[in-house]
Amino acid sequence: MLDKTDIAVMKITAISQRGRKRDFFDLYWCAINIEPLKNTIKRLKTQYPGIAHNYHHILKSLVYFDDAESDPEPEIYFEVNWKEVKKFYIKEVPIITNEIMR
Repeated sequence: MLDKTDIAVMKITAISQRGRKRDFFDLYWCAINIEPLKNTIKRLKTQYPGIAHNYHHILKSLVYFDDAESDPEPEIYFEVNWKEVKKFYIKEVPIITNEIMR
């Protein structure tokens, strides 16, 4: 069985590949309840050591919402809306980018 932190890393990969609204919501929940988004992004190297990660693409995909806009609202069991989820990423990703891309 996968650990919740492993699932969070998988959600980052999913967002960087397809950008579905439900993945943004899931990763948001993980960032609020399990571990900070910055830590999850940093764990990509340890969880998938044999892969060359394109952090520029990954970080850009976390604030690219165009593909997800037309998705239906996912069924979630916590209080947040799509606007708040996007606001979270728009706030967090530049901070993380400055730290990771130095």
